[in-house]
Amino acid sequence: MLRLHFYAGVFVAPFLLVAALTGLIYTFTPQLDQLVYGEQLRVEQSGGQARPLAEQITAARSAHPEGTLASVTTPAGPRHTTRVVLSVPELGERQRTVFVDPYTARVRGELTTWYGSTPLTTWLDDLHRNLHLGETGRLYSEVAASWLGVVVAGGLVLWLGRCRGQRAGSARGVLLPDRGAKGVRRTRRFHAATGVWLALGLFFLSATGLTWSHYAGERFGQLLDAVKGRAPELDTLLPGAEPPDGAEGGEHAGHGGTPKAADADPAAFDSALAAARAAGLGGTVEVTPPADASSAWVVAQNDNAQGLDGQGPGPRRLAHPAPAGSRGRSAGRGGAGLGAAGTRGDAPRLPAVRRGRRARTRGSGAAHLDLIGKCVVAYRLDVADDLFKALSDPTRRTILDELTERSGQTLFEICARLSMKHRLGISRQAVSQHLAVLEAAGLVESRREGRYKFHDLNTAPLRRIAERWLAPDPSGPEESTP
Repeated sequence: MLRLHFYAGVFVAPFLLVAALTGLIYTFTPQLDQLVYGEQLRVEQSGGQARPLAEQITAARSAHPEGTLASVTTPAGPRHTTRVVLSVPELGERQRTVFVDPYTARVRGELTTWYGSTPLTTWLDDLHRNLHLGETGRLYSEVAASWLGVVVAGGLVLWLGRCRGQRAGSARGVLLPDRGAKGVRRTRRFHAATGVWLALGLFFLSATGLTWSHYAGERFGQLLDAVKGRAPELDTLLPGAEPPDGAEGGEHAGHGGTPKAADADPAAFDSALAAARAAGLGGTVEVTPPADASSAWVVAQNDNAQGLDGQGPGPRRLAHPAPAGSRGRSAGRGGAGLGAAGTRGDAPRLPAVRRGRRARTRGSGAAHLDLIGKCVVAYRLDVADDLFKALSDPTRRTILDELTERSGQTLFEICARLSMKHRLGISRQAVSQHLAVLEAAGLVESRREGRYKFHDLNTAPLRRIAERWLAPDPSGPEESTP
């Protein structure tokens, strides 16, 4: 047992040291990315009106006509760039990301990325997973992680066996080293006591690390399938459409596959983004064109709190029907299929998804969303009702007036303006609740910059309501019957 513990420890120790150091460095990748790739990730001056996505995409494609257009990610903040992601066959599973200044539509550079990660982040991730040794390093990491539990268990058995004869029944002898010991005995006791305190964490590290490995991770995935523990995949197939031959039809359909021959219409990205904003998706979003005419456009909200994107907890996803004649790639990592919009005068059916809740649509007219979560909790949300409810309160209308006058205010600034300008004596908690209602209706978008949370006005839902009832009828007015 002692020799097994020793040689297994020698085998596991290099992996444990590298995994700990690279994991620690990986937590600082957002700051490292800003330091190394600041020219691509940030703009020189912020402010003014952002250019349409179509104009930014056209500038990116003019500078980099290779490959096909895979997706577009909106800026994470006023000083960040827009990401135009291209699928290039020569890069394999990696992509070419072009960074565009949203205010001038000027290309600031390009990077070879891996699922949105910069080259530096990808390099650290490979070092953490396989030590940059390819298949050999990956197998070594998995075997070492598997033997880590054996090393810890063997050490506990050896130490408890020694303590049983020397200090029977004494927890102090097991948990604390004997400072009176000298030489090898003192070193061994410090080693054993440290191992006892770290045992639970090392077991947890081994178990959780193996879920990301190849062989053990595959079996863990089979276990999730057996107990139906996976998050539900979102079907991007449009209602009434037949999936093409060989298509998966799920949210990962087409991801990493062979690129299409033609790009999607750049102007269609603005239409899909406007529909997502109207449905309440704020912050940074990734717009992905459909794989074919039977698939939906996917707009996925990015919520990586530590990354370059994202605002707030929990991803939300929405999809928009593909415009006629548009082509492109299908959904990326997450998305929901959206049914075709109704006839003129009807609101489009906008199913949304939040953290694995599958969306379904029923009927026409106002957009009804049936959101079904893992806890078998189903509820319905009427987008129009939320909008009118948000506008029915005079305090919330006053907040919208203030955001119209100056967008991008913090909670403290809004409270101060309500108190000093409008003489409204309401608490910060009440104002925060009003902002939550406005944000749920899509009229307000929030974004975080450091410790501060800013609120911006979004008028897209109002335009959606106007288009629903005030759109002109080409056939001419008809007499209404009482």
